[in-house]
Amino acid sequence: MNDANNGSKLYLYSITTVAILGGLLFGYDTAVISGAEKGLEAFFLMATDFQYDKVMHGITSSSALIGCVIGGALSGFFASRLGRRNSLRLASVLFFLSALGSYYPEFLFFNYGEPNMELLIAFNLYRVLGGIGVGLASAVCPMYIAEIAPSNIRGTLVSCNQFAIIFGMLVVYFVNFLIMGDHTNPIIDKSAEGILSVNAASDMWSVQTGWRYMFGSEAFPAALFGFLLFFVPKTPRYLVLVHQDEKAYSILEKVNGANKAKEILAEIKATSKEKTEKEQRSKPIGRGHLLCLVNRRHAGLTRRELAVERLRRLHHHAVGLVHLHVLHDAGPCNVVALHIGEVGLQSHAWGDGVTAVVDGHHNHQSTAVFLRSHSILIAQVLGHAERVFVLDVANHDKHRLYATFHLEPT
Repeated sequence: MNDANNGSKLYLYSITTVAILGGLLFGYDTAVISGAEKGLEAFFLMATDFQYDKVMHGITSSSALIGCVIGGALSGFFASRLGRRNSLRLASVLFFLSALGSYYPEFLFFNYGEPNMELLIAFNLYRVLGGIGVGLASAVCPMYIAEIAPSNIRGTLVSCNQFAIIFGMLVVYFVNFLIMGDHTNPIIDKSAEGILSVNAASDMWSVQTGWRYMFGSEAFPAALFGFLLFFVPKTPRYLVLVHQDEKAYSILEKVNGANKAKEILAEIKATSKEKTEKEQRSKPIGRGHLLCLVNRRHAGLTRRELAVERLRRLHHHAVGLVHLHVLHDAGPCNVVALHIGEVGLQSHAWGDGVTAVVDGHHNHQSTAVFLRSHSILIAQVLGHAERVFVLDVANHDKHRLYATFHLEPT
């Protein structure tokens, strides 16, 4: 529907859907390790130049999160310098390179199928590369949607990005399950000295090939995401910031209609001007001056005391943000997403996949409930507690589950 007074809903939903694909890739890249980590561990346990242990495996499984921190820290810089759309293009390239590199880390420099320390470092670098893409997408995707969407449905469309993240996790659980097929996860033995090794009876397909397909599968949605980004516009706010008002108005007219486009453009220009004025006021007066604003409360302080006060406030803000991110990333959602194979029915190939799919469905259903303010946090904590309790009961009661499904635990 394209109404000159109301804009085109089809156009709005089309470009928003493309941006939401970035959220889907966020969830996909984060959770793909859950199905591949057993085969990956067995592969590097066969290395002859070093002993692969649980510490190394933990670092390898979570190496993408290092990239998430880097990508999140750089997202503001790229969004301002490259623009929102071009930052998403960069994220799609990083997703694609990470998928191919994780699928074939031996490319150019190593022999195929021969694990060693250098190959382990190369694999982790490819995962960090994907993590940077995740960090960019986590910040820029909702930013892009918020700057494109009309105010009356902005919250709903931005919430769809969170929905897409969980949906991406659900999708990759199914993909990993289908890739495994009739194959089984490798059997890891532990000696009396605590040394890990691959049991000779293990399915070597999952050791040499299965995990590669899981990581490589991400290349398809990443390529689609990058391709579709060539058909979406830059955001009106960014265009105003780079003094391209006519292009900004054209996009606003398509989304909101001609009547409202002028009003929104005026608001964007007013806020952009206010932001510019604030930045000008916060600039140092001369070389060596500190970025401090003197207010009434600090009027009697010296320059040194003002600097100390400013640093103290920045420290408190930084500590709060770090604690928030740690609580989020170390929460049960990510723990279960990354290590779902460790808590499920580990004796059969389909067990890990089914448990992962069930957990992904739980995430997907939980995200469909839209609450407000502190209720979101309360519901999230209760949801995490419920899920951990259910998984714990299932893990301790797995022998009864084996009997129910007529399986034989190993």
